[in-house]
Amino acid sequence: MLARALAGETVSGEHRRQFKGRWRHWSYRYVPDLSDGQVVGVHGMVIDVTERRERELAKERDALNDELTGLMNRRGLFQHLNALVALPMPRDVASACCCST
Repeated sequence: MLARALAGETVSGEHRRQFKGRWRHWSYRYVPDLSDGQVVGVHGMVIDVTERRERELAKERDALNDELTGLMNRRGLFQHLNALVALPMPRDVASACCCST
C-alpha cells in the first residue's frame, strides 16, 4: 500500500490486524506529497475503526440469524444457497436442493 503511494497513487482502504492480542479494524489513507510532479513523501492517516466495524458485523449477523436460536433465518439460508448455486460444479457431479416454506 505504501509502495503504491510512493509511486504517486492515492491509496485508501481498510484492513484487519492483530494488535496487542486483539483483532482490530483499521481504516487508512496514503496521499503522495508531490513537488514538481515528483513524489517527495507521503501523507498518511490510519484510524482504528474496530467498534464501528464490529457493530456493522453484528447487524449483518443479526439480519441472517434467528435471535433466539442463533440458527440461520430464511434470508440467511437463501443467501447461503445462492452462494452455493453460484459455485462452479464439475460436469460429472449431480446435485439437488429441496426447500420447503
